[in-house]
Amino acid sequence: MHKAKHHLLKIVPVLSGMALLFVLAGSVYMLLRSPDENTDSETEKNVASSDEEQEAKESEKAHITLSSNSEDDNSWEYNIIDESVAKFVSTSTIDIDKDLNEGELKNKFTFEGIKEGETRVTFTYTNGDDTTESADYIIYVDEDLNARAEKVEDTENTPEE
Repeated sequence: MHKAKHHLLKIVPVLSGMALLFVLAGSVYMLLRSPDENTDSETEKNVASSDEEQEAKESEKAHITLSSNSEDDNSWEYNIIDESVAKFVSTSTIDIDKDLNEGELKNKFTFEGIKEGETRVTFTYTNGDDTTESADYIIYVDEDLNARAEKVEDTENTPEE
């Protein structure tokens, strides 16, 4: 019995040492791995915040919607007085229900700010009866290049009857 006790005393420290070694190895592994995980999550946060910043930095555009008739071949044309302030970006057309609105189209014109200031945009439309319509808008561009449009209400550009 005495011999068995002696072997047990030799094995316990070895087992304790091995257990301690595994605990230390696990701790070291976790310490070395944690910065990588934090870096990945920080990178994801940085990417997300830079996307949000990009969206915030993107300036507002001015949208002007005008009606036309799908039954004639003409459309709205625009003239920007000061092209250094705002520029034309795109146009899209929405076909309204022909049965209800006799072929009415909605033409959406989009303008983007280039520099702070304001400029006038004049739209002209000639339909199949050679009746010319016009509409004037002022595009205001702020220091963040946000653009907005306001219709100019004056009687000089009212169509003749």
